Amino acid sequence: MIENNDQEENNKQEENNEKNKTITSNYEGKRINNKHRCFITNEYLKNNKQYIHLQELITYLRKDEVIQFFETIGNISLKDCYLRIEIILDKENFWLEKHKDISEKKISFLIYINDNNEDINNGTDLYDEDLTLVHSIPFIHNLGYVFFPANNTWHGLERGKNIKHRKCVLINYVTFKTDFKL
Repeated sequence: MIENNDQEENNKQEENNEKNKTITSNYEGKRINNKHRCFITNEYLKNNKQYIHLQELITYLRKDEVIQFFETIGNISLKDCYLRIEIILDKENFWLEKHKDISEKKISFLIYINDNNEDINNGTDLYDEDLTLVHSIPFIHNLGYVFFPANNTWHGLERGKNIKHRKCVLINYVTFKTDFKL
């Protein structure tokens, strides 16, 4: 009976390994799996009242003085823009191809949530115009960065990082409609 249980356990482990292999090999360097992304909406906030700090963050980022601050330092206009907030979970073996943000993003913020001792080398990689890696932002809890997407703001995540559960909050000011008009 013990041998049979061991065999069943081995079969289950092989099935899980095959499933994981399929999941991780399907990343293709893009965030196309929305199962690991949560876009914050009015409905989400209504149904998750325990996340009061998200509502406070949204209120703060929509204040006139905050908007004016970012318009000034970025030399941009946020007229007719919206706020978009997304909670991201990058799973094991995730990687993200070198890319520039879409033109609809006027500002991009990323804040790391490293409350599970992820490797600090799992931070965003920054590239120059020749797509040469120039810097990796350490994946330190509550560390964040902001940039104004342009033709030279290449970033991504190199393959081979020791990612298990990389959690982040992505904040964008965008030109397309969301629930949060500025």
